[in-house]
Amino acid sequence: PGSLLEPRPQRGVPDQALAAGSQTGARPERGPQRAAGEMSRLPLLSCEGISKVYGVHPLFEGLSFGLAEGDRVGLVGPNGSGKTTLLKVLAGIEPPDAGTRSQRRFTRLGYVPQDPIFPGDRTVEAVLTEALPAEQRDGFETAGRVAAMLGRAGFTDSRHTVGVLSAGWRKRLAIAREL
Repeated sequence: PGSLLEPRPQRGVPDQALAAGSQTGARPERGPQRAAGEMSRLPLLSCEGISKVYGVHPLFEGLSFGLAEGDRVGLVGPNGSGKTTLLKVLAGIEPPDAGTRSQRRFTRLGYVPQDPIFPGDRTVEAVLTEALPAEQRDGFETAGRVAAMLGRAGFTDSRHTVGVLSAGWRKRLAIAREL
């Protein structure tokens, strides 16, 4: 079996090279030095030999990989193949049955379920306020943090109750809550 992750594309676009004889635009090879702005390849999250079984059916076995800053990953498979379970293991919500999962210090992972559930009578402001760690809920600054979260997510009225939100807006709220 091949790798589950596609290789990350190299930086730059090769078809934008200038015509032969041009003096500008090409960057000389820098050897082992890192180009300005290039991201570290240290893993944010890595798994070594993780496995998960439900009943007698293995969902995945011996899975090993690492995710670094800037990586983009797609997870595709049929219903019941373990995609959601793998995401929960990666987020630290469920432990693997075997193997190890580790993440870089100071890295925060979140998990947004496919169908987020909120109490229908809660306001979007209350949902986001409750998502803040207790030590960050200090009155005036809390209101500013929540207002910024609401604005980034596109909410214009913090007093809307969750019960009146469409599925799409509930998903936005769930994403804002995890960020």
